[in-house]
Amino acid sequence: MERKLCETVKVDLPQGDCCLEYYLIKNSVLNLPPRIHLFTYGVEIIKRSCDNGEVLETKMISDVCCSVIRMNNMISVLARNTVTPMSLHDVIEDFLTEAEALVE
Repeated sequence: MERKLCETVKVDLPQGDCCLEYYLIKNSVLNLPPRIHLFTYGVEIIKRSCDNGEVLETKMISDVCCSVIRMNNMISVLARNTVTPMSLHDVIEDFLTEAEALVE
């Protein structure tokens, strides 16, 4: 598994400022013939205190799709809308449901 920081967003909250870090997760698909490389991509969001960097909340969803371009676009949308770890699962589910509806 590889992890790459894509975006960081500062959020001002009444209880104190926090930073949301959005990571691209890359996993290699196993049990493939030699010289065939297939990867799946996912996302991790880490919510940290801006005061001391303490991790307040984290959520990772791997194997969302096989396209790094599509996953990077999703991460940009997540960051632009300041999606938190708590709501990540529901938002990714909505992305995938919408994409499935477009195919039908």
